[in-house]
Amino acid sequence: RNRAFAGASAIRTVEQFRADLFFFSSCRISLEGEISDFSEEETELRRAMLHRAKTRVFLADDSKFGHSFLFRVCGREDCNYIVSNQPLPPSLLSAQLPQT
Repeated sequence: RNRAFAGASAIRTVEQFRADLFFFSSCRISLEGEISDFSEEETELRRAMLHRAKTRVFLADDSKFGHSFLFRVCGREDCNYIVSNQPLPPSLLSAQLPQT
């Protein structure tokens, strides 16, 4: 049973908050730096939280590199940091990071 907090009510709730730090994950990150997922509801919730956070940290193990799914969460440039179990592919390292 999925107990994910998602959907319109979740987005309305998230929009009430500000976050200094937002850790998030998703299903994939393409070699071009596009972070994506298969769930439209969870993608919308991540986007709402990304807009409310000062610092955004994407968590990804190496199995997520080099692939994409239907729904775009954000681009690599929208993340302040990427934390992974392996070094990032060179194309992801060259993406411009926002200033914190």
